[in-house]
Amino acid sequence: MPKPHQKLLLNAVLARGDDAIRAWKAWRAANDPEASERTSRRLFPVAYRNLRDAGLSDDDLAPLREAYEKSRTEIQRKLGAARPVLEALVTAGIEPLILKGSALARFYADDPALRPMRDVDVLVSPGEAARAIATLSTLGYEPAGIGASCLARYALRCSPSWPFVAPNAPDVDLHWHVLHESRQPGADDDFRRGAVSLDFRGVTVKALNATDQLLHVCVHGLQREPQENLRWIVDAIAILRHEAEPIDWPRLLEQVVRRRLVLQARYCFEYLTATFAAPIPPQVLGQLRGAPVSWLERMEFRARLRPEPRGALAQAVVSHQEEVRRGNASLQAFHRSLPRHFWGAARWWQMPVWTVLDRLRLDLRPGTALARAVFAPPPEPTSPTAAPVYDVGQRLVFGRNGNGLAALRSGWSYAESVGVWSEGVIARLELVPRELPEGPLRLEIELAAAMVGESHPTLDVHVLVDSSRVARWRLTAPFAAPATHEATIPVGLLAASRPCRIDLRILRPRSPASLGSSGDSRLLGIHLSSLRLRPGAFA
Repeated sequence: MPKPHQKLLLNAVLARGDDAIRAWKAWRAANDPEASERTSRRLFPVAYRNLRDAGLSDDDLAPLREAYEKSRTEIQRKLGAARPVLEALVTAGIEPLILKGSALARFYADDPALRPMRDVDVLVSPGEAARAIATLSTLGYEPAGIGASCLARYALRCSPSWPFVAPNAPDVDLHWHVLHESRQPGADDDFRRGAVSLDFRGVTVKALNATDQLLHVCVHGLQREPQENLRWIVDAIAILRHEAEPIDWPRLLEQVVRRRLVLQARYCFEYLTATFAAPIPPQVLGQLRGAPVSWLERMEFRARLRPEPRGALAQAVVSHQEEVRRGNASLQAFHRSLPRHFWGAARWWQMPVWTVLDRLRLDLRPGTALARAVFAPPPEPTSPTAAPVYDVGQRLVFGRNGNGLAALRSGWSYAESVGVWSEGVIARLELVPRELPEGPLRLEIELAAAMVGESHPTLDVHVLVDSSRVARWRLTAPFAAPATHEATIPVGLLAASRPCRIDLRILRPRSPASLGSSGDSRLLGIHLSSLRLRPGAFA
């Protein structure tokens, strides 16, 4: 994250009016623009535009104006030289999608000089990668630092992109995946379906829409590339402030959860909101805090934020997650890999007993990664607030802005427009009835959807109230939505002013990917729309 003097420069870039001018003067008093590190100099062009708009004259901004003019000349040269590359790809029947600098110019008032770039980043589908490489070779491009045979054997399988160089031409970074952290088959299909068309000097190309672009900028910004550690912050704020392309927050949340990037998105969004007042809705941050995250994902995230070298366990987790994100690994494979990472052995039975015990003693010391994973306290519930007080007869709605979200506890995904999906085997709600009528109560639950289809035509749901089963529902395909399901809560099971726990136990939850409806790998069950308790028994 930025150092104090870099944060001052960022405030000069991102603040408005007098606040930006004060930040610039404070930075200028303690720093020499000519001696600044490259990370800061990359922000000079956009700082010049912002401070000029705030009222400072060119004389006050001489070093920044010089950087702006230099950036404009260099960017125009690179963009002009990149046009034949994109034109050749289109002529070869490939649909290129531009990434990073050239795609972000539209968020900077269509002034490419405000967004310096080192190379031209182009995405093609994995099936078109070989043809794209052949097309680049006809233009004189070669893979940097590797032969063509090694590129085919290694890079296409193990890397999401590779740089290509040519004499007297800008470097081209050819991508076959958008995100390093999401490389399973079909990972980029959603990105391509949501892409927008742009005119690149007369060549029609695709680019990520603003929502997907924000996700790409934040996730890529957390990678340990020093020149990007400041740039991603400015890019993200520029996207969030671009009113012509508003952010589709439900889409972003869906992408984050499905691609298991919850921690990355939460880290970035909380930092941007706390430090630079980014316009991110509070409910989005709340849903990210409540989204499910596995212990492996937590360890991977911590390991990636730390500088090298990593410990044996951290490296094992990162290596395993690399395979998971390519769709090639399982938890059993992770267990089998531990002897190799810790002791260089191929199998567990090859480990000397005293070596294993001694290593475990060292790795279970307080503060180590393994100790935190084994002895960490249980995670906070999805909603740390007290259970809401409920009046019998009141209808609780679980859509994005519904009145029932405070009743959700563990086992729920993020709220969508018409409801919330259960995730996992048990989905829990908790209420505190204010007053109870005499006699039994009727529980009515409205479902907007259920995870059933041709390959899995039924889904069984057990309903438990304070650990007592009160109903068993069998949902079948085709599921007619919305559908109301009912159960009777016997007399004496509930008490006024005492929390009531309602558990919906999903037998054999399944993912949309297993039904062939999408690439979503979450284990879902029912899509809860509303809940109501009424006096009387269910007939």
